Amino acid sequence: MISNRLVVVVLSSLLVWTSAKKFSVLRLKPSTKADVDFLHDLYMNDVKLDFWKSPTEPGKEVHVMVNDEAEENLLLSLDARNISHSVMIEDVKKYAFLYLFTHILYLSTRARNFLATPV
Repeated sequence: MISNRLVVVVLSSLLVWTSAKKFSVLRLKPSTKADVDFLHDLYMNDVKLDFWKSPTEPGKEVHVMVNDEAEENLLLSLDARNISHSVMIEDVKKYAFLYLFTHILYLSTRARNFLATPV
């Protein structure tokens, strides 16, 4: 059974997150050393970008989380340099909530089954 405390924590998180910005995760594919250097400079200096997979070499994927306000500028910079990009996760918040609730339901079912098992 889900505890009242857990429900309060989840609902409080919902209230905070609903006022937060939208975040996306982009998959970038630098094709040249200059592309990697550009992305590495962003990795080291742009605090608005959260690199999940850092730039290392041409041809290797780079994953970066960006809020909706910074995304447009990033995409313009990528397009100007012909750096291939696509969206991996369109809405991180939605994905995180889906993951959280799936696991809460899974754990609550396991707990219910465990408690219902005769000793």
